[in-house]
Amino acid sequence: MNLADDSELKFTSREVTAWGGLALLKRLLDGPTLFNQTPLYRQRAAGPGFFSQAETTLKHLHSSIEIRERLGTGFNGDVTLHPHLRAAFRRASALAYFNLAYYLQAHGQPRAALHAWLDSQRCSPNLRRCKFPLRVAMGVFKHQAAAHKSS
Repeated sequence: MNLADDSELKFTSREVTAWGGLALLKRLLDGPTLFNQTPLYRQRAAGPGFFSQAETTLKHLHSSIEIRERLGTGFNGDVTLHPHLRAAFRRASALAYFNLAYYLQAHGQPRAALHAWLDSQRCSPNLRRCKFPLRVAMGVFKHQAAAHKSS
């Protein structure tokens, strides 16, 4: 990271990682800022493609949650956040937890998926996400029915 002056921060392409911009975000939170939830880049994982390993995807999901929670708490009280911004970070954390829950459910971990969904609802309750436990239960019942048929 090169500091040109107090008001301008420049990053090289090698420094743009999930944790690389955390100091920049902390500095930006001292004044007016914009929170953009769209993914701007993907970090290259080992192997032929982006996020090619399941463990890497899971690590990125957990890292995303941790970053959003730290931003939402104002870096453990170091930065005073506007209430609207704090609410936006809470909603972003809830969405990250829900993404984790969806991933876990799709990869055959229904109990962990339900825990992640509960964390999502604790962060920011959302009625549209309330049908997720039913989806998990249906998946468990289908799996048990298929196991019962094969025995």
